[in-house]
Amino acid sequence: MRHMRHEKKLLAVPVPDCPDLPQKENEKNGQYGTLFHIRYAAEVLTVDGEEVLAVTTFYTDGTPCRRFWQAGEQYGMEVFRKQEYDYHNYRKPGKMYGAAIDSIYEDFGRYYSRDKTNFYASDESADAVLRFIGKPDEEREKAFDLLADYQRTGREKIIERRDERKRALIREAFRGIRPGAPEGFKEWCEAVPMADCRYFFYTYTGKTEQEGICSYCGKTSSMAGIRDRKMGTCSACGSRVKFWSLRRLNRSHGISHRIDAAVYQTVNGRIVARKFEVGIFLKGAGYGIKKEMWARETKRSFLDGKTAVEVERYATPTGTTKVYVDGLCRDSAYDNFGTCAVAPVNIREIRESLGLYAPLEALAEHGREMDPVTVWNQARKKPEVEYLIKLGLYRLAENELLGAYGVNDVLKRDKRSAAELLGVPKDAVSMLRSVDPTAKALVMIRGLIKCGTALKEQDMRDINEMGLSWGMIRQLQTMMQYLSIHKSLRYIRKQMEYCSAFENAAHVLQTWDDYMSMAFRAGKNIDDIHVALPKHLKAAHDETAKILRMQKDKKLNEAVGKSAKKLRDLCWTWNGLTIRPAESQEELFQEGETLNHCVGRMGYAEKMAKFQTAIFFIRKEQAPDVPYVTLELDLKKWDKLQCYGKGDTWAGKLVDSFVKKWIKDIVKPAKCKGQAKTA
Repeated sequence: MRHMRHEKKLLAVPVPDCPDLPQKENEKNGQYGTLFHIRYAAEVLTVDGEEVLAVTTFYTDGTPCRRFWQAGEQYGMEVFRKQEYDYHNYRKPGKMYGAAIDSIYEDFGRYYSRDKTNFYASDESADAVLRFIGKPDEEREKAFDLLADYQRTGREKIIERRDERKRALIREAFRGIRPGAPEGFKEWCEAVPMADCRYFFYTYTGKTEQEGICSYCGKTSSMAGIRDRKMGTCSACGSRVKFWSLRRLNRSHGISHRIDAAVYQTVNGRIVARKFEVGIFLKGAGYGIKKEMWARETKRSFLDGKTAVEVERYATPTGTTKVYVDGLCRDSAYDNFGTCAVAPVNIREIRESLGLYAPLEALAEHGREMDPVTVWNQARKKPEVEYLIKLGLYRLAENELLGAYGVNDVLKRDKRSAAELLGVPKDAVSMLRSVDPTAKALVMIRGLIKCGTALKEQDMRDINEMGLSWGMIRQLQTMMQYLSIHKSLRYIRKQMEYCSAFENAAHVLQTWDDYMSMAFRAGKNIDDIHVALPKHLKAAHDETAKILRMQKDKKLNEAVGKSAKKLRDLCWTWNGLTIRPAESQEELFQEGETLNHCVGRMGYAEKMAKFQTAIFFIRKEQAPDVPYVTLELDLKKWDKLQCYGKGDTWAGKLVDSFVKKWIKDIVKPAKCKGQAKTA
């Protein structure tokens, strides 16, 4: 609250005496009660021609507690004892503090929902309050509550006027900017940064050619060689599309994609960067499709029209923020605006007015992601960006502007020619311009060239698309002892197609390096190209790991097998299920891998080898070799210890009844007869 006018005069006003009123019930001993009665005295003063309401509250012993002042829309409070509040701050007597009517409730149980505070006063005090708020005909007992409502209404009006002033300032800043996305912005988003979100929805007829509709151009055409969820090219518009069954689309809730994209505008001598969340939604409509696009503005940053330095920021409101216009409110945190695709609209005019030479609009036209706020200053600080863009090396220019992947160590900044700047031979520059590599791919390509590897344009393209980095050079060069660089890259790509478990090319190389190490230790002839480069790498890797485990755990397998022989009499088949003991550590490992639980690890094989526990496999009678349920038998109590299916889940009622009958009819009698003896 603002400080009270005439503060010194108000503090000099004598403190009234405690009203001579009978004490209410619980007023003295109501510390833990549910009702508190507080006496107050009120009077209306005239100070320099202005009416001021003074309300004084009292402790139960009659000494004054606080005095509340109200003059128009100004509120103040003074205390008569040193009081602690708000994390060990103190109010001292003889000073005026900003206040509200709620301040009078402090220390009277107002903050506890079970408590209620009633204020009572003499008729003269109540009448003074009622006259001040303009309700002299109301009941005197309600005077204090009416005063609280009066102030609350006044404060709401003050806050609303303050918020309206803020909204007026925001509207003035937004003057000249039309709400919603600029014309053609959504269409550009669909054409450039969302080029990977195109589909060819077809109706399967069993014929060589399938008829369908392209989600981008909306034209109907026929295409041959369609494979569901594979990529192809629309014969009508030439777009790369993903084949998708129209029947599946009609049965689903639709397909949606979202991206962040931005656009620059010039407004009132300033540059404004507007960031949108843009989405596309595709839904089946009988034998056709329904396409919807939307754009929601999430940020708006104003830049100085001469220096492009950010001067203010607006963002979508969060929490309890109420003051916002067009869905945006003033943002005090000047954090990273965020990288996104930037539409080429107005970029040329803006950079020319700023005196920049780097053709940033070329980056935008190719859908390269940038930070709309920081890109101008980076373009001014890094003149190499202009040269890279003119060479058509858009990804390197993007990395340079954003400072991504150690690009500062990639370019040779003290050089002049393109070959010297990139650190490659002259004949490689034209191939790099065609490939448009990232900084990470350039490091790999340049390293291979320095190592004497003859790279073709397709090799560079594969390295760039697969995201190979210099960290994989050792594994790749080892593979190149068996194959050329071209065949090595093709082998990596095929492995990614064969097995979906491979996340990327680096994962393939790491798996192959691990496989070669294990194959050497297993005694395989790794000089044989068919051994070194198996057709199915993942399967060969797992099989070699299995061989190593068997060699390492030969004695352990023998010990587990001896324990299994002692438990052989507990094998049983009933009601479509069969149970038998685990016979080797390898079986335990495979059981745990298939059912995704810990029986293959955590030392169960060692415990079974020492006959400290017994692991049994419950299988379906028709599929005795397929893991189904795993059971651990307590060899002290000869009872079930734990029994789980896949992922440590409940095995089900059928298995429960099977296990109970097995324990009752097979295990307990075997224990009594001594057919299964401990070691």
